[in-house]
Amino acid sequence: MQQKHAFDMAVLRAREVRDYELPRKTLDRFLLEMPVCLRQLRYASEIKKFQMAESLACLIKKSASHVGGEAFSKLAGEMEIQAHYENDAEISARLPELEDSYQLLVNEIVQCEMLNAEEDYYYSIPTKGGRI
Repeated sequence: MQQKHAFDMAVLRAREVRDYELPRKTLDRFLLEMPVCLRQLRYASEIKKFQMAESLACLIKKSASHVGGEAFSKLAGEMEIQAHYENDAEISARLPELEDSYQLLVNEIVQCEMLNAEEDYYYSIPTKGGRI
C-alpha cells in the first residue's frame, strides 16, 4: 500500500503551470495566512459563531486544496460540515487534528522545497533534454 503524503507538489505545479515563480508565491502566501485562519477558526468555535467557523473552514479547505494539501483540505471540509450543523463538540474535538494536519503539511512543504532547492528543480524550465 502506498504511503499517503500531506503535500502533493504535482498538484500545485499542475495548477500553476504557466508561471514558474507562482508556485513559490502561492506557497508563501498560504504559509503566511493559514496560521491566522486556524486561530480565527478556533476563536469562532470558542464563541460559537458557527457561520464564521463554516466560512473559515471552507476557506482553509479551498486554500489547502489549491496548494496540494489534500489531507488537510479533507479535514477542513469535514470541519465545514460540522460547523454548518453547529456541532460544537465535534468541532472542538477535531481542531487539534486539523492543526496537527497543518503542521504535517508544513513539514512536507519545507522538506519538498529543500529537495527542490538542492536540485534547482523548483525554478527550472522543462526542455526536451531535461531541465535548464
